[in-house]
Amino acid sequence: MVPAPDLLFTAFGPPLANPLAGAVEDLNRLWARRVHLVRIATAGHRFDESLFGILAAHTTPHADMAGLQLCAAWISWLFQLDDQHAEGAHGSPAAWTRATGAIGQVLLAGDGRRWQPVEGPLLRVLASLMQRISAIASAEWQLRFVQHVHDCLAGFARESEYRAAGAVPTVADYIGIRRLSGAVPSCLDLADLVTAADVPAALYETGTYQRLVLATADVVDWTNDIFSVDKEAARGDPQNFVLVLEHAEGCDRAAAVAATKGRVAQRITDFLAAERDLRTSLRQHPDPDLRERAGRATANMRHWMRGAYDWYQASARYRNMRRPATHPPSDLEDLLAASES
Repeated sequence: MVPAPDLLFTAFGPPLANPLAGAVEDLNRLWARRVHLVRIATAGHRFDESLFGILAAHTTPHADMAGLQLCAAWISWLFQLDDQHAEGAHGSPAAWTRATGAIGQVLLAGDGRRWQPVEGPLLRVLASLMQRISAIASAEWQLRFVQHVHDCLAGFARESEYRAAGAVPTVADYIGIRRLSGAVPSCLDLADLVTAADVPAALYETGTYQRLVLATADVVDWTNDIFSVDKEAARGDPQNFVLVLEHAEGCDRAAAVAATKGRVAQRITDFLAAERDLRTSLRQHPDPDLRERAGRATANMRHWMRGAYDWYQASARYRNMRRPATHPPSDLEDLLAASES
C-alpha cells in the first residue's frame, strides 16, 4: 500500500462512495460485454478486476444511477483506450496517428449519429457515448468536452514519440504531457454534467478556475504514477512521474517516490488556495445559481482527488503488475481493429 500525502486526508476527509457503487459495478461489467469492449475470458477478468464502476462511484458520490452509469462507461472507455495505446498494437507514433484520425472522425460527427461504424468496438462505443452525452449536454459543454478528449489524444501522441525514441521526458515536459494524457479534465466535465455543476466558459476559462482544474489533474495523475510505477518500470516505460524524477535527479526509487508525494502535497495546497480565491471572487456575484454550480464543481474536483486515491488501493490494475511476457499482453484485445462484432 502506498500512503497518501497527509494533506489528502486532512483536506478532503474520509472515503465517500456513492451508495449505488455495487450496482453500477455490476451493470458496468454487463455493459462492457454487451458493447464488445470485452469479448474473451481473460480480457473480462482484467476488466472486472479493474473496478471501473467503483471508480465512478468514488469520484461521483452524489450522482443518480443514470449519471453514474454514464461516468462509469466513460471511465471504462478511457482506460481501454489507454491500454490500446500503452500496451497494445497502437502505441507507435504511426499507429497512434491512424487511431487518432479514426477517433477524431467520431468526435467530428458530434452526436455520433453521422458517423458510419466501420472499425472496432472502441470507436462504436465512443459514437454511442457521444449520442448519450449530446442528449443531455449544452453545445458549449460539448465543445469543451470534445476539446479535452482531443487534448488526451495529443498527450498520448507525445508519449508515443518518447517511447519510440527511447527517451525520458524532462520534468517540465512530463508535467505538460501528463496533464493531457491523464484525461482528468474530460472526467471532471462529465462529473459536472451529471451533477448540474457545469459552469459557463466565462468562469471556466478564468485563471483561478484553471488553477483548480490543473491542480486536480496533477494530484490525480501523479498519485496514479505512485501506484503504477512498478507496472511502467516492468515494461521499460519511463512515462511515469516517479521514473522521470528518478532519472532527472539521479536518485533511487524510494527517493523518487518521496519526491512525487511531496509534489502531490504541494498541488493539494495549491488547490486549496485557488479554491479560497474562487470563493472570494464569487462571494458578491449576483447569480446564486452560478455560485451553487461553482461550489458543486469544486466539490467534484475534491471527490476526484480523494476518490481516485481510494480506487488506486482497491483496483487490481495496480496490484497485479503484469510482466512483459507477451506484447501485446494475452489479456488485451485489439479494440480498434475492424471486427465483425
